[in-house]
Amino acid sequence: LQLSVKVPSDAAAQTYGLTVTARSGSLEDSLPVQIRVDSAAAGSVSMTSDFPSLQGSSSSTFNFTVTLANDTGGDLTFALSAQGPTGWTVSATPTSQSQASSVTVSAGSSSTVSVSASPPSNVTAGTYKLDVTADAGSHKADLQPAVAITGSYSMSLSTPDQNLTASGGAGTVITRSLTIDNTGSAPLTSVTLTSTPPTGWTVTFDPASIATIQPNQTVDVNAEITPASDAIAGDYVVTMKASTQQASSSQDIRVTIETSLTWAVVGIALIVLTLVGLGWVFTRYGRR
Repeated sequence: LQLSVKVPSDAAAQTYGLTVTARSGSLEDSLPVQIRVDSAAAGSVSMTSDFPSLQGSSSSTFNFTVTLANDTGGDLTFALSAQGPTGWTVSATPTSQSQASSVTVSAGSSSTVSVSASPPSNVTAGTYKLDVTADAGSHKADLQPAVAITGSYSMSLSTPDQNLTASGGAGTVITRSLTIDNTGSAPLTSVTLTSTPPTGWTVTFDPASIATIQPNQTVDVNAEITPASDAIAGDYVVTMKASTQQASSSQDIRVTIETSLTWAVVGIALIVLTLVGLGWVFTRYGRR
């Protein structure tokens, strides 16, 4: 005789006891049989990714294509799940159906799974692991693709008091304090400062460049604005700009050129002399 036993595909890996009984009239005999189920002996399941890791900024969405292989002797239905660090949005769905959370893979075949990961906007630069799981009872596959965040690059150029005005006389040095704020999550390197002043004006910065500004760090800079010596009284716009290879920020400063005190004194003196002269004329010739 030959005994044939079919083991269910979801049977747990353990030892099972069976009893085989033979009867003939009043005669009977039994034979205990033990069957040990070993998941490795029955085949395995596995997941592999097209790329083990991806790299990008914090504003990027990272997409992996994962191959789920069923090397067992039976069809398996896998429940898909994916998790990331706190604040991340991670999902795993069958490539053929983005709304499904499970996939059935025939024995000896494979299927593809799409994994999507979006980091939070305030994530810092570094390497992060994702946890992707395909669970079919006694058969389970795990995968941990990596995402390398290079950080986001942004900056803000302003003044300490948010006052975007300055004033002074023509030909004099007008000093204006500026602040450069790294509002991104990656360091800003080789920050340079430039300006676009009116014709005949000069602008210098102290310091003229900054080697590194760390995230959430603010650096103070002094801008020395020298208007043209013949600049007439009025309002002028000087554009300041801070820039790196990754980001830049600009700000317009309204500079008011005030009337020179010397010319005011000269004007008052001329008025006084004119009044004195008129008084002398009326006094001397008024009776004629």
